[in-house]
Amino acid sequence: VVKCQIIAMMAMLGQEIEQLYVHPDFWRMGVASRLIDLAKHKSPDHLGLHCFAGNVRARMFYESHGFIPTEYRDGQNNDEGVPDIRYEWWRFPEPELFSK
Repeated sequence: VVKCQIIAMMAMLGQEIEQLYVHPDFWRMGVASRLIDLAKHKSPDHLGLHCFAGNVRARMFYESHGFIPTEYRDGQNNDEGVPDIRYEWWRFPEPELFSK
């Protein structure tokens, strides 16, 4: 009998990462980084995602992988009703992003 355990998952829709989850027992083992690399391979020029503002661990992770916060929202646009942040990654960032 072979047993399997799902330790991580990612869902994408076009250039959007809709969901990214890694089981806590497997944090800091490179699993999420491998999934981000796969997303960048599938969408090599641009990616976007939303992250809850209170999820500091996830925010630090995305920023360490080159994602830039582009919009801060009050939670009216998500099912949970909590503030979130729009993050985007570009292979070649738009110059005006860095002039603000």
